[in-house]
Amino acid sequence: MKKIIIFSLVFSLLINKTQAQTNYLPLTPFVDDEDMSMTNSQRSILKNKLSQVVLQNGLSTGTTNYRFIITSKIIVIDKNITQTVPALISVNIDLPICIGDGFEGIKFAQTNLSLKGVGSTEEKAMIDAIKGFNVKDQSIISFINSSKKNILDYYTNNCDVIIAEAKSLENQNKYDASIAKLSEVPNTCKECYAKTLPLLATVYKKYKERECKILINEAENTWSSKPNLEGANEVATILKQIDPETDCFKKAEALVKQIKQTVNSKTKEIDSREWDLKLLKEKSNIDLQQQITKNTKDIAIAFATNQPKSIYHIAGW
Repeated sequence: MKKIIIFSLVFSLLINKTQAQTNYLPLTPFVDDEDMSMTNSQRSILKNKLSQVVLQNGLSTGTTNYRFIITSKIIVIDKNITQTVPALISVNIDLPICIGDGFEGIKFAQTNLSLKGVGSTEEKAMIDAIKGFNVKDQSIISFINSSKKNILDYYTNNCDVIIAEAKSLENQNKYDASIAKLSEVPNTCKECYAKTLPLLATVYKKYKERECKILINEAENTWSSKPNLEGANEVATILKQIDPETDCFKKAEALVKQIKQTVNSKTKEIDSREWDLKLLKEKSNIDLQQQITKNTKDIAIAFATNQPKSIYHIAGW
């Protein structure tokens, strides 16, 4: 319990430092892959434009399964053939751009861009029009800013629910899911974010302890099947993945001692070669605070990425 409390305090110190540097507010660009009114190229370019909008306004693009989305579609107003030689295709399109809660189907804000494109084919004309999407347009900036409050309000109003769900996942030993749930809360929602920190520290430690036990078991099985120098080096590769800050790390050290004794008794070459069985104690020299933040973020992203694709309810947007 004492180690968890210290761990939580370290985590809190890091957050205070990180908040001054980053405003983490994720917004996932989403273009419906099943919208047959657009070609693959048009969808790709449009999604890239939406990503630029998010990043230009200091937000994060989040994960593919994030709740809050920025989305758009193409509405063709008219198409004409120019009187030029050679004749070209001219199109006028509208891009309604929406931000909202894709899970609940709640639209926060909408703006509309009217664009024109010209090309030798209709496809090229459409792409030319989409490329005219100015991501730095003042109306887009105002539109983004007006939606930020809605996102923050969600976390403020649902903070206790989020924490309760994370605790439930923790009790089911679903540590990565719990970390992902807690990591949803942006650091710009300071009050709720601060509430998540003690639980996030606890769940992260449990996650690392479980990971350590799995790696120890793998290392022991490897050594059991190959009790020689080759096996020792394979074990080294496994043990290097263990976090030295875990309680379980002591078992790794004990296994290393056992392996060293066995290998030394079987070969004289061990003293003259670089044996790569170091448990990366130097990892302790890395900024522990930065490592924790990076690791929890990586765990959350990996979990979200490996989940089934989210279904967004945006009919009528």
